[in-house]
Amino acid sequence: MLNEVLALLRRPSTDVAWSTYRTPEHAIRHIQSLRQRVVWGDPFALTQLSFLFMPTGALQEISLSSGWSEEFLSLSSRFDAASVRYANSMQPWLIFAAVCAFAYIAFMLVRQYL
Repeated sequence: MLNEVLALLRRPSTDVAWSTYRTPEHAIRHIQSLRQRVVWGDPFALTQLSFLFMPTGALQEISLSSGWSEEFLSLSSRFDAASVRYANSMQPWLIFAAVCAFAYIAFMLVRQYL
């Protein structure tokens, strides 16, 4: 599924102006890095990916301005289901760590905009 997101980001019409990324390549490198960290079992990477897929997250903003919002909705639903399966397969302490990371990132985002 992340490969599909990367393919969409590689389209020439990709517009990242309304996202947190400077260029499409910046977004691609970030997602590739997060994907590798998930493979290594890093629960914080899954949390960061979750933020990208959230409503008004960077990927939704890019999809809207780049013309692939319908594809994004499908990918987002698949991501949600996959992340639940992944979280259910983690050890309890990793789940706790992911929740802490989520809370920390949410706090930092709120603090940034206040």
